[in-house]
Amino acid sequence: MRKSGILLHISSLPSPYGIGTLGKSAYEFIDFIKTSGFSMWQMLPTVPTGFGDSPYQSVSAFAGNPYFIDPEMLFEMGLLTKDELIFARPLNDDGYVDYGFLYQTRPKLLKLSCERLDISNDKDFSRFVEENRSWLLDYAAYMAFCEHFSSLPWYMWEDRKAALHDEIIEDRLSDALKSSILMYKKQQYLYDIQWRALHAYAKKRGITIIGDMPIYTSLDSADVWANRAEFMLDEKGKPKGVAGVPPDYFSSTGQLWGNPLYDYEHMSKNGFGWWKYRMKHALMRFDMVRIDHFRAFASYYCVPFGAKTAAEGIWLPGPGKAFFDAVFEEDCDRDSIIAETLGIIDESVNKLCKDCGFYDMAVLEFAFDSDAKNLHLPHNCTKRRVMYTGTHDNDTAEGFYLSASERAISYMKRYLDTSEKSFSRAFIKAAMLSVCDIAIIPMQDVLGLKSNARMNIPGTSSGNWRWRLSPSYRDNKEAMAAMLKLNEISGRTGDDAEPFL
Repeated sequence: MRKSGILLHISSLPSPYGIGTLGKSAYEFIDFIKTSGFSMWQMLPTVPTGFGDSPYQSVSAFAGNPYFIDPEMLFEMGLLTKDELIFARPLNDDGYVDYGFLYQTRPKLLKLSCERLDISNDKDFSRFVEENRSWLLDYAAYMAFCEHFSSLPWYMWEDRKAALHDEIIEDRLSDALKSSILMYKKQQYLYDIQWRALHAYAKKRGITIIGDMPIYTSLDSADVWANRAEFMLDEKGKPKGVAGVPPDYFSSTGQLWGNPLYDYEHMSKNGFGWWKYRMKHALMRFDMVRIDHFRAFASYYCVPFGAKTAAEGIWLPGPGKAFFDAVFEEDCDRDSIIAETLGIIDESVNKLCKDCGFYDMAVLEFAFDSDAKNLHLPHNCTKRRVMYTGTHDNDTAEGFYLSASERAISYMKRYLDTSEKSFSRAFIKAAMLSVCDIAIIPMQDVLGLKSNARMNIPGTSSGNWRWRLSPSYRDNKEAMAAMLKLNEISGRTGDDAEPFL
């Protein structure tokens, strides 16, 4: 069946609490998706954010972002007071995510909520801890130690046994650390309660939720701290090489991400157990998963640790199909995987994606920089592909058009042959009418927004991931009607679509 969806991160939802949450606005957005004829909601990684507030630089590959826990739902559970709800609201909300305000206020509120949460006879809490034992204690202990060691990264902790993850057994820790560990477990439990409720509502409304899995983890993370042997590190915990990409469309010096690389040779000896659990966890939380930077499984870019730019890196062979055969040896629906096949892609990447049976990607904003053979153009696409107008790394469609070269604009006008009032609407129509099984549209393009609504500029480390949706989108009947019409004429509404009223 042909399907379509909207790309919007949870952080971008409207909210009076400085950032989007899993609360009321998330349910209202699901209703918007349904009413507009879409059947999918794609998010960015829902893990805690790290360096530069990026969801692709996280302290955990498994935990949920605690800032997405909705304060009003905590109030309804009796875990916060009305005065504390007011404290959770920024005084001067400029419509963007205020990470500074969140860092100063949200941990205090979450700690209060966890202190008031009685789990003495809570069988669901015990079930949650047991089901997530493979990562939850490591994450909670890591966060507790970070707090204890003044937020220093694990490789700088004074206690070398703690830094090297030796004998991290709760019963042997101080009362203060045990209390802190329990608090972080409760925090993830509260996230899980709210996530499960939202996911159940999405299923009820017939909405598929697509998650996003960053390929790499941060060096300063619970994952690397607790699983050092899985990564290319020396005996002191220093990376032997770090991740990035060479010079490309986004940056003339490449992108130096700095994440430690995996030791695939070691991983293969235990059947890629860490990755196997990670994939299983993701497919339990989401209906579909987009694997970011998929090309690194064919070959990955290794930059010497300490290099000033990514231009100094080299390509090394990735684990290939054997990796996915091992990770998915338990029955897995390959239709649930989207491979991010953007950037410097060669035939080995395309072959790996095809051999694994995954969806690949096309992006319209990449379609008009060459000629009619461009693989991102709709007439060159295949059914088993996801067509995007743009991604979180691209400018909005309107911003892209306003900054494009005269040659590109001329080509777009001739190709799209548009009579639409806005360029973004013409882009959406082209994506919807493509042969691709799935079309995903960023919410900024649905509303025809310009560059000030852009989510991320690759190669920059500040000012990103802040855009938020205005609450007025709910009253935009014209956009809903237009999207429903495009979904209908392109055969993407399915049999249970709601008529637009």
